Formats: sequence, C-alpha cells, structure tokens
Amino acid sequence: MFPKFVDMLDLQHEACRVIQRVVVAEAGCVTSCAAAGIAIGVAACMTGPDMAKVEQLPDTTGLKNEVIIQRGHVVWFGAPVTQMVRLTGAKVAEIGDVNRAGVYQLEGTIWENIAAALYVASHHTVRYGLIALEDSVKLPMPTGYQ
Repeated sequence: MFPKFVDMLDLQHEACRVIQRVVVAEAGCVTSCAAAGIAIGVAACMTGPDMAKVEQLPDTTGLKNEVIIQRGHVVWFGAPVTQMVRLTGAKVAEIGDVNRAGVYQLEGTIWENIAAALYVASHHTVRYGLIALEDSVKLPMPTGYQ
C-alpha cells in the first residue's frame, strides 16, 4: 500500500457533492458523529455561507439564534441534544410536552429569531403524540424563510 495525501478541503467538497446528489439536498457534510452533525447543522442555519458570520460564532449577535425542538425530542444520547445546539451559541425553544406536541404549536411559534427546527430521529425519543417529520416539513414557512 502506498501512502496517499489528500487536501481535506478538496475531500470535503467532493463528499458534499456526493451527499447532495444521493440525498437530494442543498449541501452535505461528513461529520464524525451525530453530535457534530447537529452542531454544524445549527451553525449553518444561523450563518448560511457568510464566512464573517461563521467566524463570529458562538457570538450570535444580529443572527437568528433560536432552534425549535419538540420537548419529546430533548433526549440524552451520551450528551443532551440541547447541548449540541447551545455549543453554537444558539438558544433552544422547546414546544409541546414530553409526550404531546401539536402542529398548531409549531405554527404558533414566533419566528422572529428562529434559525432552525430540529427533528430528532432516534430510539431515545418519544415515539407517539408528537408532530411527525412529514407534517413538520409540510408547514408553510413564514415570509423570509426558505
């Protein structure tokens, strides 16, 4: 076996293109674990591709900096899901109760500072009484959101 050297930025760009194509997404990022994926995803929702905003984190001054999560998705998976959100400087906005959340609660959210809605798909979460992923993504977004 011969040693190979790879520019990590080039590798990430190529991996992003592959992930984009396979999952039909705007972008993709390889991470070492779910915790890193949550933190990077939240940071990306707050900053977009603006490198000045990326470098500003975890200071979220002037950024939409709240993340909606159903209370039944606030779980421990070796660390609390909410910790991954807070690592970015974002704040957690919980909706519903541990075993009950309604679409009306998501629709009634004040979106002024919301950067993202986090949906946790895990065996750790409550499996009934919450808003289904399919229903969450069908909601019309407020003006100014994509």
